[in-house]
Amino acid sequence: MKESSGALNLVDILDIAVGMERRAVEFYREAVERFGTDEEKTRALLAMGRMEEEHVVYFRDLLEKASALTGVSPAGHDEIVEIDYTFWFDKSLYEMDEDLSTVLKSLKTKKEILLFALEMENRSILFYSGLRRYCEDVSVWNIINQIIKEEYRHGYDLVGMLPKL
Repeated sequence: MKESSGALNLVDILDIAVGMERRAVEFYREAVERFGTDEEKTRALLAMGRMEEEHVVYFRDLLEKASALTGVSPAGHDEIVEIDYTFWFDKSLYEMDEDLSTVLKSLKTKKEILLFALEMENRSILFYSGLRRYCEDVSVWNIINQIIKEEYRHGYDLVGMLPKL
């Protein structure tokens, strides 16, 4: 298989997407551990974690297909929690000052966790929107738009949970 060039291609985008979704799964697992004694909070957090796991499976499936079609090997971003994309654009769109475990420890209520999760979804949307600047291939744009649409859907799901608190 060919190695990826410096430019963003479909395999790169999907590889990044898998890594970001895995990071979100880890966040929700830690949140469940933290609020494990509260059945209502645990149920909501497990639901959000399952949505993120579905994203991992969806994006990994697309990644495998794209890699097979293009002959480009994934760079392994799906195995990395923190990724340095500073050479593409402003990393403040997706990077936290602290790791997710530290942030989670500061969140005291279910509402705070949901609001933080919503912030992360919004950052993902901004991140993927920013990636479009570096992709000339229309098929890559279409995949990025599908990812953004999926992130919006997840954001709507989170917003729908807020009034139930």
